[in-house]
Amino acid sequence: MPNFVPNGYCIYCPNPSDSDEHVIPYGLNGNYVLKSASCSECRDITSKFELALLRGSLAQLRVGHQFPTRRPQERPKSFPLLVTKAGHESKVDASPDAHPLVLSLPLFPKPKLLFGDASDPQLRPTRVVAFNLNSIDAVVSAHNADTVAIVQKLQYVELARLLAKAAYGFLVGELGRDRVRGSYLLPIIFGDMSSAGLYIGSCDKMAIADEDDPALSYQSWRLPPNLGGGEIAVVIMRLLPHMKENPAYIVLCDLHEKHSDTA
Repeated sequence: MPNFVPNGYCIYCPNPSDSDEHVIPYGLNGNYVLKSASCSECRDITSKFELALLRGSLAQLRVGHQFPTRRPQERPKSFPLLVTKAGHESKVDASPDAHPLVLSLPLFPKPKLLFGDASDPQLRPTRVVAFNLNSIDAVVSAHNADTVAIVQKLQYVELARLLAKAAYGFLVGELGRDRVRGSYLLPIIFGDMSSAGLYIGSCDKMAIADEDDPALSYQSWRLPPNLGGGEIAVVIMRLLPHMKENPAYIVLCDLHEKHSDTA
C-alpha cells in the first residue's frame, strides 16, 4: 500500500473514518488492510453484503478450508443435503466431512465498456462454475445413498458489490485516494446495479495460478476518444488465491488524470 495515507476521512464518503478496511474480507483470508479508511455508516453497508456472502454461498468453502472467523462459536457444524435412497428423497443435516461442501461462483461477460457497448448495461451471469471440496462418491457412500444434491442460492448481486468494493479499495491503496475517481464503482458498492455490466465481468477461462501469485493486480488503460478518452484501471481479481483454479474477475475503475510534477 505504498500510496495510501490515512487522512481521517472515509474512502467511500466525506464522513470521518473510524475503522480499518479489509479490501478482501477477513473471512476470505483477506490481509490487505487500509488503516482508518471507513466510517461506521459505510462499514455497516459493506459488512451487510459481505456477511450475506460469507454466511451464504461461500459458507461451505470457509468451513472446509477453516477460514478465519470473528465468531467461531457461530461456525456451522452441518449443512443441508438432499439424499436419495431407493427413489425416495429426504433432507438431512450433514456434517462437513459428510457433505460435498460446494462452492458455486457465477461467470459474467467481460465488462461491456471495454468494447464500447453501453446498449445493455445490466450485469447478468452467463454460467456457473462449481467446485466440491469433498468427493461426491465418498459423500454418497457415507449416506448409503443413490445420489446426493444441494440447493444453493447464486448471490451474484452481493458478489458484484464485493468485487467493486475490493477493486476500489485495492486501487486506493495502490494509487492513493486522489487518483481514484470511483464514479463507476461507488454506486455499485452502495447497491445501484443499473450499470454494473459496463464495469464488472470475468475472463472466459478459469485462472490457473500459483499460490504466490497476487490476488489482485491492475493495469492502466485509456478509453478511446468516442468514450471520452479518460484513464481507467483494469483490475484482475482472484477471490480465492489459495485455490489453484478459480475464476478471474475483471473490474474497471475510472481514474483522475495523473498530474506531472514538472511545470
